[in-house]
Amino acid sequence: MKCSRGVRHLDTRTGQAYVFTQCNRKGLSSKAGDERVTGPGERRAGAMANAEHNEQRRMVRTKIAQTIRVRPSLPIQDNFDDVARTLNASRSGIYFAARRGEYHKDMRLFVTYPFSTVPGTLNQEFVGRVVRIDELADGRRGIAVELLMPLQVSAYEPIR
Repeated sequence: MKCSRGVRHLDTRTGQAYVFTQCNRKGLSSKAGDERVTGPGERRAGAMANAEHNEQRRMVRTKIAQTIRVRPSLPIQDNFDDVARTLNASRSGIYFAARRGEYHKDMRLFVTYPFSTVPGTLNQEFVGRVVRIDELADGRRGIAVELLMPLQVSAYEPIR
């Protein structure tokens, strides 16, 4: 029996992840085939970790240390310019450690990712939103930022 690759689904009430696959007894994938649900015993390790922690990520994260520059988009009260290294990243978000206490949930940020101070380097700037703040063991805070939209690509030019 051949099955087409299905859609991953997370049941928000129970926290269990399921993979819906579509099968056809004749060996051909079609919409007329019978559907079967792959239960918790057959799910992948990544889906299991996401189900246990009730993760809402849409993209897979990669442990990568990239330099970033973070600034508030509305610097009325808390004006800062933070340069940090990511702990992990995906195409739609980054996670980094910071010592500053000014970050708060739903805060809008300008994020330059990746950031380099080498003259002529192209830096991509994004509008981001803080979605989670974790207290880390060494006194720092883990900041999870969703990258909402790209703003510009510009070359770094030092101030003379």
